[in-house]
Amino acid sequence: MVQLSKKKLDADVGQRIETLYFTLLSCLHAQSDFKNTIIGIMSQIEQDVLARRIAVIFLLIKNMDREHIHSVLKVSHSTILKYAMILANNDSVREHFTLLVHRQKIDHFIREIESFILQPKRYGSDWSANLKERHRFEKEKSAGV
Repeated sequence: MVQLSKKKLDADVGQRIETLYFTLLSCLHAQSDFKNTIIGIMSQIEQDVLARRIAVIFLLIKNMDREHIHSVLKVSHSTILKYAMILANNDSVREHFTLLVHRQKIDHFIREIESFILQPKRYGSDWSANLKERHRFEKEKSAGV
Protein backbone atom coordinates (compact mmCIF):
# COMPACT_ATOMS: atom_id res chain seq x y z
CA MET A 1 0.00 0.00 0.00
CA VAL A 2 1.21 3.49 -0.80
CA GLN A 3 2.39 5.43 2.21
CA LEU A 4 1.93 9.16 1.78
CA SER A 5 2.70 11.68 4.48
CA LYS A 6 -0.29 13.60 5.81
CA LYS A 7 1.89 16.66 6.26
CA LYS A 8 1.18 19.35 3.67
CA LEU A 9 3.94 20.58 1.38
CA ASP A 10 4.62 24.23 0.79
CA ALA A 11 2.83 25.44 -2.34
CA ASP A 12 6.14 26.31 -4.01
CA VAL A 13 7.64 22.87 -3.30
CA GLY A 14 4.47 21.13 -4.49
CA GLN A 15 4.51 23.12 -7.72
CA ARG A 16 8.18 22.26 -8.35
CA ILE A 17 7.52 18.56 -7.74
CA GLU A 18 4.56 18.65 -10.12
CA THR A 19 6.67 20.38 -12.79
CA LEU A 20 9.39 17.76 -12.37
CA TYR A 21 6.80 14.97 -12.67
CA PHE A 22 5.29 16.34 -15.89
CA THR A 23 8.73 17.08 -17.35
CA LEU A 24 9.79 13.49 -16.74
CA LEU A 25 6.64 12.05 -18.33
CA SER A 26 6.80 14.39 -21.33
CA CYS A 27 10.40 13.32 -22.05
CA LEU A 28 9.46 9.65 -22.37
CA HIS A 29 8.53 9.23 -26.02
CA ALA A 30 9.50 5.62 -26.66
CA GLN A 31 7.29 2.94 -25.13
CA SER A 32 10.33 1.09 -23.77
CA ASP A 33 11.64 4.24 -22.05
CA PHE A 34 8.25 4.86 -20.49
CA LYS A 35 7.87 1.27 -19.34
CA ASN A 36 11.36 1.07 -17.84
CA THR A 37 10.94 4.38 -16.02
CA ILE A 38 7.48 3.56 -14.66
CA ILE A 39 8.65 0.12 -13.52
CA GLY A 40 11.63 1.79 -11.87
CA ILE A 41 9.67 4.35 -9.84
CA MET A 42 6.27 2.71 -9.25
CA SER A 43 5.40 -0.45 -7.38
CA GLN A 44 3.44 -3.21 -9.12
CA ILE A 45 0.29 -2.20 -7.25
CA GLU A 46 0.65 1.44 -8.31
CA GLN A 47 1.17 0.35 -11.92
CA ASP A 48 -1.92 -1.87 -11.74
CA VAL A 49 -4.05 0.92 -10.26
CA LEU A 50 -2.95 3.37 -12.94
CA ALA A 51 -3.51 0.83 -15.73
CA ARG A 52 -7.01 0.01 -14.47
CA ARG A 53 -7.93 3.69 -14.23
CA ILE A 54 -6.80 4.26 -17.80
CA ALA A 55 -8.72 1.16 -18.93
CA VAL A 56 -11.90 2.36 -17.17
CA ILE A 57 -11.72 5.71 -18.97
CA PHE A 58 -10.96 3.98 -22.27
CA LEU A 59 -13.93 1.62 -21.97
CA LEU A 60 -16.26 4.42 -20.87
CA ILE A 61 -15.29 6.39 -23.97
CA LYS A 62 -16.13 3.30 -26.04
CA ASN A 63 -19.61 3.32 -24.38
CA MET A 64 -19.00 -0.04 -22.75
CA ASP A 65 -21.61 -1.10 -20.19
CA ARG A 66 -20.56 -0.16 -16.64
CA GLU A 67 -21.45 -3.59 -15.32
CA HIS A 68 -19.21 -5.16 -17.96
CA ILE A 69 -16.36 -2.82 -16.94
CA HIS A 70 -16.92 -3.77 -13.31
CA SER A 71 -16.80 -7.50 -14.03
CA VAL A 72 -13.84 -7.43 -16.43
CA LEU A 73 -11.53 -4.96 -14.64
CA LYS A 74 -12.63 -5.86 -11.08
CA VAL A 75 -13.06 -2.21 -10.09
CA SER A 76 -15.78 -0.81 -7.86
CA HIS A 77 -18.87 0.91 -9.19
CA SER A 78 -17.81 4.10 -7.40
CA THR A 79 -14.49 4.09 -9.30
CA ILE A 80 -16.35 3.74 -12.59
CA LEU A 81 -18.73 6.56 -11.65
CA LYS A 82 -15.82 8.76 -10.56
CA TYR A 83 -14.15 8.45 -13.96
CA ALA A 84 -17.47 8.87 -15.76
CA MET A 85 -17.80 12.21 -13.94
CA ILE A 86 -14.23 13.16 -14.87
CA LEU A 87 -15.04 12.43 -18.52
CA ALA A 88 -18.21 14.50 -18.30
CA ASN A 89 -16.41 17.49 -16.79
CA ASN A 90 -12.93 17.40 -18.34
CA ASP A 91 -12.84 18.10 -22.08
CA SER A 92 -9.10 17.47 -22.34
CA VAL A 93 -9.31 13.94 -20.93
CA ARG A 94 -12.32 13.12 -23.10
CA GLU A 95 -10.59 14.47 -26.21
CA HIS A 96 -7.37 12.50 -25.66
CA PHE A 97 -9.13 9.23 -24.96
CA THR A 98 -11.52 9.73 -27.89
CA LEU A 99 -8.47 10.09 -30.12
CA LEU A 100 -7.07 6.86 -28.65
CA VAL A 101 -10.34 5.01 -29.36
CA HIS A 102 -10.36 6.38 -32.90
CA ARG A 103 -6.81 5.07 -33.45
CA GLN A 104 -7.84 1.65 -32.16
CA LYS A 105 -10.79 1.54 -34.57
CA ILE A 106 -8.46 2.34 -37.45
CA ASP A 107 -6.04 -0.39 -36.30
CA HIS A 108 -8.89 -2.93 -36.12
CA PHE A 109 -10.07 -1.94 -39.59
CA ILE A 110 -6.56 -2.36 -41.02
CA ARG A 111 -6.14 -5.75 -39.29
CA GLU A 112 -9.46 -6.95 -40.74
CA ILE A 113 -8.36 -5.95 -44.22
CA GLU A 114 -4.95 -7.60 -43.74
CA SER A 115 -6.50 -10.83 -42.51
CA PHE A 116 -8.79 -10.90 -45.53
CA ILE A 117 -6.03 -10.12 -48.02
CA LEU A 118 -3.36 -12.34 -46.46
CA GLN A 119 -5.47 -15.43 -45.85
CA PRO A 120 -4.25 -18.56 -47.62
CA LYS A 121 -5.78 -18.90 -51.07
CA ARG A 122 -4.69 -22.23 -52.43
CA TYR A 123 -5.62 -25.75 -51.64
CA GLY A 124 -3.33 -27.47 -49.13
CA SER A 125 -2.11 -24.27 -47.46
CA ASP A 126 -2.09 -23.83 -43.67
CA TRP A 127 -5.38 -22.28 -42.60
CA SER A 128 -4.88 -22.99 -38.89
CA ALA A 129 -2.49 -20.08 -38.22
CA ASN A 130 -4.82 -17.63 -39.97
CA LEU A 131 -7.83 -19.05 -38.15
CA LYS A 132 -6.10 -18.76 -34.75
CA GLU A 133 -5.16 -15.15 -35.48
CA ARG A 134 -8.72 -14.38 -36.57
CA HIS A 135 -10.19 -15.92 -33.38
CA ARG A 136 -7.69 -13.98 -31.23
CA PHE A 137 -8.63 -10.75 -33.02
CA GLU A 138 -12.37 -11.38 -32.64
CA LYS A 139 -11.94 -12.12 -28.93
CA GLU A 140 -9.89 -8.94 -28.51
CA LYS A 141 -12.57 -6.94 -30.33
CA SER A 142 -15.42 -8.36 -28.26
CA ALA A 143 -13.59 -7.68 -24.97
CA GLY A 144 -13.32 -4.05 -25.97
CA VAL A 145 -9.70 -3.51 -24.99
